Amino acid sequence: MSAPKRTRSHSHTRLLCVVCVAASTVVWSVSRIAYWIGYQIAPKYRLAGLCGSMIHAHFLNMYTICKFGHELYGSTGAAICGGIYALGQILIT
Repeated sequence: MSAPKRTRSHSHTRLLCVVCVAASTVVWSVSRIAYWIGYQIAPKYRLAGLCGSMIHAHFLNMYTICKFGHELYGSTGAAICGGIYALGQILIT
């Protein structure tokens, strides 16, 4: 039995994932450095780095959860899983 043939769209999707992971790493690292610099100056200057890393983490979590829901049940699953995550975040605060 032969392996499935890779198509151009599969390799394009794989490349896009690699680029997104690299970009996410850079954004998170820069945010954490900004937080550390702000921490050295005064507590009120930590906000930029803190917001950058927290918002970034929430977007990544939301994307992953919606992607999981989409893989299971399509657009409806993505909406349900994303809604549950958003509701949980609202209830936590």
